[in-house]
Amino acid sequence: MLHDCSAQKRQNRAMATRSGTLFDRRCIGLILVAACATPCFAQTKPSPNDLERTLSLRVPTGRVDGNFVECLGQIAHAFNVPMGIAWLKTTSSQQTRSIKYSDTTVLEIIETIASTEPDYGVHVGNGLVHIATAEIPPGQNFLFQTIPELSLRGVPNRIKWVL
Repeated sequence: MLHDCSAQKRQNRAMATRSGTLFDRRCIGLILVAACATPCFAQTKPSPNDLERTLSLRVPTGRVDGNFVECLGQIAHAFNVPMGIAWLKTTSSQQTRSIKYSDTTVLEIIETIASTEPDYGVHVGNGLVHIATAEIPPGQNFLFQTIPELSLRGVPNRIKWVL
């Protein structure tokens, strides 16, 4: 009888180990699915209202330093503004500048930076802030080119990894 009791205990331990392993596998599987799905949620496209809200945000005080594109990039990065810049590499665009601002909107900061170069303008459309010079004809400006269809099937994640 004692022998049967120990056999029963071993069998119970074996079943507990197997069911525990199955439970562990299910938990790990659930965690992996959640982890893989998370980047998909993060890649949702911001709405135009989000961009409008960001551009109308009042900034109490600040300063950017760098050349023309660096200053625009700093603002785009600091306020998470999607931005396209079509510019010509000139001596003046490569010069370092220091732009201070106080009690102004994000859009006004971008416009101020754009005004430091002749013939540059700011246009907001299609969920993007476009900065372009009038010296580049619209037919040659890549910001105004239309792509009929684009299918990447997971390529953005690979591109993000490379960057």
